[in-house]
Amino acid sequence: SPLLFHYRCWLPLFSFCKDVFMAGIPQFGSCWALQVAVVAAGGVCMKNPRGREVGISRKIQLTEAGRSHPMFHGKSTVFDAFTSHFDEATHLPPGGLVLAGNYHTSIQAATINHLNGSFWAVQYHPEYNFYELAMLLRCRKAFMLQNGYFENEEAADRYISTLIKLHEGGGTNQRDEKAAFHLKWQLGIDHDLVDSNVRCLEVSNWITYQVMGTNSK
Repeated sequence: SPLLFHYRCWLPLFSFCKDVFMAGIPQFGSCWALQVAVVAAGGVCMKNPRGREVGISRKIQLTEAGRSHPMFHGKSTVFDAFTSHFDEATHLPPGGLVLAGNYHTSIQAATINHLNGSFWAVQYHPEYNFYELAMLLRCRKAFMLQNGYFENEEAADRYISTLIKLHEGGGTNQRDEKAAFHLKWQLGIDHDLVDSNVRCLEVSNWITYQVMGTNSK
């Protein structure tokens, strides 16, 4: 996979992932972790020809397999998620199963059964919150401006400020919900991003079904 050579300094991580597969220890990861798992098991990852998917990944849709998979127990069939990635998995290895995708990235979630182990992986970031996304965009503001994600620096700062405001009062109680309504409306934000219990379901389901041991898919 070209990803291996692009990140040659990370080769030990691919070897480590293979070792964990061999040991039969359940694995979970987001973003580049999905790509590491894919390459470690023999699949292929490439630069996404559509460019970087950053900010909010829209309209992620579960496949038929995803709708019945325990990783997405309690999740809507279509949802949004925080994201930032340039590479993508293009070909899953034997034992890989696509669970979700969207227009930008066809493999947004997958399970990979390899050797003695299983890896549940998502391309997006269920562990992010609004503040973490704001700080990420602040650090990458120059890149975002250079590549046309924002019209100008003022627009970038305004968007980042909105994310911070959502984090500070975006739905912890009814009063916060009402106060942040206009911000969520402006950005097209729903409960799948606001409610951490919904946003992090993939992680909590992995703990329930894989770590605690009630399912081995």
